[in-house]
Amino acid sequence: MHRLRRPTLHAGLAFDLAAAGVTIVSGLARGIDGWAHRGALEAGGRTVAVLGCGIDRDYHAPTPNSPTRSPRPAASSPEYEPGIAPAPWRFPARNRIVAALSDVVVIVEARERSGALITVDLAIEIAARSTPSPVETTSALSSGTNQLIRLGYATLITCAADVLEDIATKELH
Repeated sequence: MHRLRRPTLHAGLAFDLAAAGVTIVSGLARGIDGWAHRGALEAGGRTVAVLGCGIDRDYHAPTPNSPTRSPRPAASSPEYEPGIAPAPWRFPARNRIVAALSDVVVIVEARERSGALITVDLAIEIAARSTPSPVETTSALSSGTNQLIRLGYATLITCAADVLEDIATKELH
């Protein structure tokens, strides 16, 4: 099988988690979400995308080092009918579904005011755990994840085994 180039930790993390049987769930945004789905699919794993618009809409502009198109997940869960355009207010609604489908929410990057933090807040309400993966600690893209760790809402992960341990811990409680 041809191996996809995985330029960052999150695609490799998703690959390892999918290989261990974990289903990857996201809002299928380009960039981190896209690479996570690609990593999971490369491992032969399962992915689910929760969309904030109609299934026929592609709402993200390409970002540097991201796939030009998001991969096709094994399942998608649009809350909206085909043709419904994306709108900023629809994404927090999408994030509540992502949180509800997740045992553990892995945050790779989150600015101080990030949609990922909305997902974490929703996950905390339903007792899912959040775990940031290591990123450059001085980057603006890390300010939200650093804050989660400082406040005790998240634990730091360095590999798939850390996430699997969090999932096992949640299953015991």
